[in-house]
Amino acid sequence: MLISDPNLQPVHKLQRPALTLANGNVYIAFGSMQDEAPYHGLLFAFSTQTLQQQEVLNVTTTGSEGGIWMGGAAPAVDENGDLYLATGNGTFDGTANYGEAALKLSPQLQILDYFAPYNFATYDASDIDLGSGDVMVVPDQTGAYPHELISCGKPTPIYVLDRDNLGHLGDGTDNIIQRLDNVVGQLGKGASWVEACFTAPAMWKQNVYFGGKYDVLKMFTLDPNSGCCPPRRHRRTRLSTDIRGQIRWYQPTAKPTALCGISIPETIRCAPTTRRTWRHFCIRAHADDLDPLDRPHGGEWPCVCGEEGTVVGFGLLGTTQNTKQAAVQMGK
Repeated sequence: MLISDPNLQPVHKLQRPALTLANGNVYIAFGSMQDEAPYHGLLFAFSTQTLQQQEVLNVTTTGSEGGIWMGGAAPAVDENGDLYLATGNGTFDGTANYGEAALKLSPQLQILDYFAPYNFATYDASDIDLGSGDVMVVPDQTGAYPHELISCGKPTPIYVLDRDNLGHLGDGTDNIIQRLDNVVGQLGKGASWVEACFTAPAMWKQNVYFGGKYDVLKMFTLDPNSGCCPPRRHRRTRLSTDIRGQIRWYQPTAKPTALCGISIPETIRCAPTTRRTWRHFCIRAHADDLDPLDRPHGGEWPCVCGEEGTVVGFGLLGTTQNTKQAAVQMGK
């Protein structure tokens, strides 16, 4: 399948997010190449049977920008087939333009609902993309908010949203379930401000895991009634996304040596690399408490490895039918 149009020049378009397969369609999202203007955030729907284009959404119809990055993660889908994504800096008015917003879309890519931070204009002016990280559809909860969505991008808050009412644009405050400020991401060497998330969170049981920029890997416990709580466990090893497209472990006294993934429910798992070669050595921590189980493993875990700009996959440790995997995604 070839997406070709004179207005879709490669210098202005970058298909960073993963593909979503749902509703008989494959959904393909675009941002830009290094914010090279002019560009718009675009989402296409193609039939899985014919590969013919079914729909397309421009998130800044009468404006500009609003790239769809999401740390390389795919747009999320709920049990009704509705899609969720977050956009980067760009024009916002809540009618035709949805830069710096989390969107709920129908299978036909109609905008059903949205959330924009009350201070979106500040984010937009400073290239602080709400959509630099992924949005995660939370499994149904038993409390007051059964349908939740969690978002974390460059802005320092984690946003816990109600999928039944995303909240639109608030006046001086956000109309959402919960906002957790300054709990993910750290100030890196040479950085002037914190950029929280270039990754996708992962979830197991009621635990939500974040690998923030220049931060340790953190685990939050999701309360069905109130949303996330402050992190109760974390690893002492720092993460970095200073190289675009990679998430790497940082040892305090060593060079970054690993790309990181989460396997659920057994372990947190990493597969290290250098620039040119991959070694079958992994760093592990229990998903229950993030306590480390750091020891080398000589190729016992299946991994798909590569160089910069390539895809990294992780196999499963367990053999039970309940074993699932959720990767910490590569970021913008």
